[in-house]
Amino acid sequence: MPQRDDAWGLATVQADQENEIYGRAGAAGVRPGDVVIDAGAHVGLFTKTALAAGASKVVTFEVTPNANVSLRRNLSKPIAAGTVAVVEKGVWFEESTLPLAVVPGCSVCNSVAIKGASTFSVPLHHDRPRSG
Repeated sequence: MPQRDDAWGLATVQADQENEIYGRAGAAGVRPGDVVIDAGAHVGLFTKTALAAGASKVVTFEVTPNANVSLRRNLSKPIAAGTVAVVEKGVWFEESTLPLAVVPGCSVCNSVAIKGASTFSVPLHHDRPRSG
């Protein structure tokens, strides 16, 4: 986890997995061979779930530096194998930057939509449709 005092964040992401909020593998969820985008990948728990369901590749997007450290540590083997790509940017409708509010003790609460005491600018990515 990105923060030592982040028990609430860990409980939240584990509950998301337990409740299969992304769909059941093979049904409405990830199917073998899928390429998956994990926007807001945090520490990679959904990425691990997608790989276990048979995803051929997962592209992660995460803006929080400490979460990216944890994400890279947690997914070092699939990153080395080329089945996970890490993009240290947020997903947005244009190339830009936004201030990210960092919430102490809750890494899943970090947001560009709220104001917080600790903010820093994060890069955003937009993949323009290709013509042709």
